[in-house]
Amino acid sequence: MLATISRAATRRPLTVILVWLLMLLIGFGLGTGVFGRLVGGGGGGAGGARGGWGGAAEAAG
Repeated sequence: MLATISRAATRRPLTVILVWLLMLLIGFGLGTGVFGRLVGGGGGGAGGARGGWGGAAEAAG
């Protein structure tokens, strides 16, 4: 199986580059979505109904 993939990669370098670019774009898309959920918050997390993380600054006011 590895030999078949290796032969295909050496015969079709443009295909390999396109597959890597596709994987890169998918990775950035998924990473951006996850990061947006982490940073955007919107409630429902450890901070209760107000959102956020419930640190000392939130407890003070």
